[in-house]
Amino acid sequence: MMPKYFPYEKPRPQQLQIWSYLEDNNAILIEAPTGIGKTSAVLSYLLEKYNRITWFCFTKKEREIVIKELQKIQKKYTVDFIEIKSIYDVCPLVKVKLRKLAIEFPRQMCMLLRFKGCPMGQRCPFEKQFLNNARVKVLTYAWLQFPSRIRELLTTSDVVVFDEAHHVILPQSFVIPQDYIKRAIEEAKIFNVKSRLLSALAKGEKVIEVDKEEAIYLLQRGEEILYRQNCVSYLFEVADTIRSSNTTKLFRVKEGYEGLIILYNILKEIVRSKKAVFISATMPKPYSRLFKNILGNFSEYRVKQHYYDFYVIIHAAKKLPKRKWRKSTIEYLESVLFSISKYFPSVVAVFPSSNLLNKYSKYAQLPFNIKTIIAGSKDAEGVTIKAKCTVVLGVPYDRVTRVTVETIKILKQYTRKPKFTAYTAKAVVKAVQACGRVLRNNAVVVLIDSRWLKLKKLMPYWFKRNIKDITKSIDFLEQKIAYYSLLT
Repeated sequence: MMPKYFPYEKPRPQQLQIWSYLEDNNAILIEAPTGIGKTSAVLSYLLEKYNRITWFCFTKKEREIVIKELQKIQKKYTVDFIEIKSIYDVCPLVKVKLRKLAIEFPRQMCMLLRFKGCPMGQRCPFEKQFLNNARVKVLTYAWLQFPSRIRELLTTSDVVVFDEAHHVILPQSFVIPQDYIKRAIEEAKIFNVKSRLLSALAKGEKVIEVDKEEAIYLLQRGEEILYRQNCVSYLFEVADTIRSSNTTKLFRVKEGYEGLIILYNILKEIVRSKKAVFISATMPKPYSRLFKNILGNFSEYRVKQHYYDFYVIIHAAKKLPKRKWRKSTIEYLESVLFSISKYFPSVVAVFPSSNLLNKYSKYAQLPFNIKTIIAGSKDAEGVTIKAKCTVVLGVPYDRVTRVTVETIKILKQYTRKPKFTAYTAKAVVKAVQACGRVLRNNAVVVLIDSRWLKLKKLMPYWFKRNIKDITKSIDFLEQKIAYYSLLT
């Protein structure tokens, strides 16, 4: 039966499937194609069955998609909701002060204003968000790093949704800029703050073990400095970033120090106490096994067919280099892109990294009708791009760094195939998610790299069932492109 809160006249078959899956009272994971209306289906069902919903999204853009669906529902029914925003986004006073002083760190500016007696007082727009009694609260994953701030919000919720859930199961990386570290060390010298961690940062050690209690101590000293000098504290910012991430190690990189954000404890807490719904367009088996091994048993459902017709071609003429594209590789890709661009008014080219896009741009030109995105970037998820064709240039593997190795070490506790999960499966997720930007209508997808023949097994069924052809020559590829362009 169609939920009364469903804001459209008629549901799609895939949405009917999602409603049947949601009848399961356990924690559930749903893989469903991008562009078939997952958000409206899940939201309308949960509003019918539960009183209060907390909905986590990966990015602000994805948060806006949920808000738009809620606004459509509001045209028929009274459903109060709130978008939980950052201090910078919600407080005009903090925003003005930061711009005036040309400094960063909105949280610290808020703390300073409160310390001196903030004119907003009880009218504080930031705090009001958390006191709001709305049925639906929509926020980003960033808030999971601050359990104490969202604990009451979670306590009053009946169900918690994790949108684009493929992001929440793997540790995400963060970087503390070198300039922040340098200034934090200078502050520590002035205020006589000493610690093993600061000494290691000052020496520029390649790998630094992080002690949680030490991070809390530095955070407390940073807060003292913040109030004493009546200005932002870099020591506070560095310590707060380390503490909130739950990282156990820091790795020296060109930009500063890199670490991992680990959310497993708060996720376990939520799954133990609440009905939890994890949704994603791309949830390969290594990811779903990882979910179960970390969070316990829950039900797993997969929508196996897209609403729209689309056509996937694997161009397997050669295996593209992962990192070093020589002139011959770039010339080859230029000829492929030129051949494809002739048949569509707009094409999206997905590059594995910004470095490779920059290298390509030095030696070759892109046709005027090709837009570029980077696999794994925020532009490659949660947005719709008006185009009839997506071309994925190679397999978007992550660059292997110490953080990659550390991620694999962490996953060894939960899976027998940590590298396959954190490196290989992740590349497939990034590619399919990028393709999803155009799969809001009939479209053509071209995967350029012979590796895709072996990686098919990691693709969602709704995607790999639409693989129509495998080509090995540009002429044959162009014939197929010409044919499928007529069907879109």
